Amino acid sequence: MRFLLIFLLILQLPLGVLSQGGNLQFNRVINFTSGANYTVPQGKVLKIENVLFEGYTPVNLNYSFCDTIFEYGRYYTFCKYALPNNYSAPIEIGTLKLTGSGGSFEQGYHTIINSNYTYYTCNSCPLNVSLNFNFQASDNITCPIWLGEGEVVKILPSTIVYPSSGRRGFHISAIEFNVVP
Repeated sequence: MRFLLIFLLILQLPLGVLSQGGNLQFNRVINFTSGANYTVPQGKVLKIENVLFEGYTPVNLNYSFCDTIFEYGRYYTFCKYALPNNYSAPIEIGTLKLTGSGGSFEQGYHTIINSNYTYYTCNSCPLNVSLNFNFQASDNITCPIWLGEGEVVKILPSTIVYPSSGRRGFHISAIEFNVVP
């Protein structure tokens, strides 16, 4: 019997060594809406419990740079635009970058292709472009989503809902935990 007890204790020893090294302690509930800009603080984790997007976000994009390629016997200009305030997408949840319908962002830039002219120069790119990014109930995300320290939750301001259709807007519900050693 003594041998069995010692054997079981030795088997349990690696489990303690390989554990996380901390426990989670409830800190607070956080609800994010339009204009949210939150970074998970040091020593904390965030558990996203619910994500709901219904509405649209009108955005003014700022000109960043231009690229021109020659393809199929003509020049195509790629005007590159960035979101304001260092956003890489209209909605960011950690590594998730959500654009809804209305555009996509590659490496933080939205591309507009101008193919109306055979020869087109980068000097013709508008300085600002306005777009609507639409989000539907079907765009909702499966939860929970865990974010570690330094990860962000951002929702562009100026989110508009459709009050006549009963759409609910942009909401993220989360629980912040302290990591206790």
